Amino acid sequence: MTRDASPYVFHRRGAFIRDFRKSWDKATAQAGCSGRVFHALRRSSARDRIRAGVHERVVMSVNGWKTRSVFERYNITSEKDMEDALVHTERYRHEQWKLQEFQPEATNKLQCAVQSPCHPYGA
Repeated sequence: MTRDASPYVFHRRGAFIRDFRKSWDKATAQAGCSGRVFHALRRSSARDRIRAGVHERVVMSVNGWKTRSVFERYNITSEKDMEDALVHTERYRHEQWKLQEFQPEATNKLQCAVQSPCHPYGA
């Protein structure tokens, strides 16, 4: 039976598979990644799509999540995510600081921030 001839996504020669846990365990063992949980693929897909730049509403729609709370449950923030956020913020602030060096008409507030002895890039 061809793939298109079955009304089921997961089937064995066209017959519905009631429980695929044994097959899943065998397949993950053969792939060298025993102990993986099938349901965790939903979390992986959400994280991968977000990190690829797919809009959150699209991720929610593709994964079948109707509420923001369910999306948040699956979109886990890792240590690397937090480190990346700090690096991006530092780059942004450095670029802003460089822009201020070339704009003497900057506001007093920004000039004070750049001239502060506590400025992270040493003014």
